[in-house]
Amino acid sequence: MILPFSLFWLGALVTILMIRRANNFSIKETVRAAIGMRGYKRTGAITAGQLLTLTVPLGLWLVLIQACRA
Repeated sequence: MILPFSLFWLGALVTILMIRRANNFSIKETVRAAIGMRGYKRTGAITAGQLLTLTVPLGLWLVLIQACRA
């Protein structure tokens, strides 16, 4: 069950790094953008990263739950 957690945090880290690169933020600005306290320019890659970060671990989690029930 550690795989969905790992995928989520890896995806979050990659997305945060994409936000930092796309907007030339400092570390403090990047953290504020990641927690929603600062706006940032969204690109297609950032949006895709955010969606994949949420959907892939959730899908894997649901598959693992169904496998445990069987």
